Amino acid sequence: MAHTTSPASRGLEGRTALTSPLDDSADLRTSSIYDGIDRITVQVDGEVDLATVDQLGDALDVAIAKGVRQLIVDLRGVSVLGSDGLNCLAEASQRAEATGCRLYTIATQRVVVRSIEVTGFAPALRLRGDPATVPSPYLDN
Repeated sequence: MAHTTSPASRGLEGRTALTSPLDDSADLRTSSIYDGIDRITVQVDGEVDLATVDQLGDALDVAIAKGVRQLIVDLRGVSVLGSDGLNCLAEASQRAEATGCRLYTIATQRVVVRSIEVTGFAPALRLRGDPATVPSPYLDN
């Protein structure tokens, strides 16, 4: 059973899944699922560009602040990933690493995958096409 909370909510118990709508913009929607211990998945839908990048940054900051071992950024619902969005993801990956967290990016839209690959960010963002290929947080070194 998923619980809906505000982004400011910090109280989490056990391994209960937490779903948190972080924004309801017409151009970008984000939500997060927290396993209660080790992993947060931030699902992103819409367009990530100059107009919406701050919303993405806020969602990633909230996730990193939880102190988990893994942050998965699910971009399968993203139709546009501009340079501001790419920079936001790269910076979030660095911030996550500084806290001992590994950021993984899931993308399947050709335009999004191509943007990540062409810029050379694929290794830093640990780009995957399928969430099943992300290792367990316990096996993630």
